Amino acid sequence: MAAWLRRAGASDEEVGDVVLACDEACTNAVEHADGGRELVVGRRVLPDGVIRLTVRDFGRWSVPKAASDPSAHARGRGIALMRQLVDNVTIRRYRNGTEVVLYRRLENAGRLHAGHRVAGRALH
Repeated sequence: MAAWLRRAGASDEEVGDVVLACDEACTNAVEHADGGRELVVGRRVLPDGVIRLTVRDFGRWSVPKAASDPSAHARGRGIALMRQLVDNVTIRRYRNGTEVVLYRRLENAGRLHAGHRVAGRALH
């Protein structure tokens, strides 16, 4: 992800922000997608120079067991963090999973090529 962002012209700060936001979306998918064994991450540059990252799982939403532990008071900040790091976060829940879409306009959008896409990869 970081190398792809750098090739697209992202600054070090933008790389850090976007990678952390994507990591949070992936972590949520792993922790909350009960029964889901597959995670797909897609990356694309839109015609207006905005990058779009899509994180899709195929499980059913569940609250992780650790979240019910009284000592887990530091949990539950992932979505708020994503919203601080990128321009827009869209969350769609389906019967067969959840999709999180992150949008971020890069400061140096001139180096981006509309439609530049790096295929997502399934992680099992």
